[in-house]
Amino acid sequence: LIHLSVNDIFSNIMSKSLDNQRFDVKVSYLEIYNEKIYDLLNYQVSKGSFGTKTTGIELKIRDDSKYGVKVIGLTEQEVDTSEDVMKWIALGNSNRKTGETDFNSRSSRSHAIVLIRLTCTDLNSGLETTSTLSLCDLAGSERATAQRERRKEGAFINKSLLALGTVISKLSAESTQNTGVGGVHHIPYRDSKLTRILQPALSGDGIVTTICT
Repeated sequence: LIHLSVNDIFSNIMSKSLDNQRFDVKVSYLEIYNEKIYDLLNYQVSKGSFGTKTTGIELKIRDDSKYGVKVIGLTEQEVDTSEDVMKWIALGNSNRKTGETDFNSRSSRSHAIVLIRLTCTDLNSGLETTSTLSLCDLAGSERATAQRERRKEGAFINKSLLALGTVISKLSAESTQNTGVGGVHHIPYRDSKLTRILQPALSGDGIVTTICT
């Protein structure tokens, strides 16, 4: 799906490029592990006990006038081809946290989000239009296990998935009923890092596709 999406972006750029337009594409890759955000393209790690990786530098979220929400310090790599994008994603995958669970020998223990930002610049007016494709791989909800670390990870995973479900449910309710004089009801985007990062995609002029396996 990532490969097809990336190819589609660059195919559209080639077909729609005009002399008075410039297209710039940047890719970022982050993970949310135990409600902390890490940059998978600039992952400073060292070896801990028994050869395990220590965590990288935790990043913070801020409101941003251009993107709506931005992860401060997150690496943005400029890319010119779909091959460039896949190269950076492969690097991010190698840094992502996995672990053995009761149900999976190599389970994703974090939510991972690839952000592909496409900026179209009108060279005559200088006007910029930015669109973001967020490709999310969500860690699966799991029952409590005998391993203490897995239980801790599972609790954070379940909490953020519940927050995402609540946000989607409330947005769905907003779109199907009249909220009255008080306007729209509160949408709890800040209940998790996942929903906070995805807030522009969920609440703006976005198209959302969910695949459950």
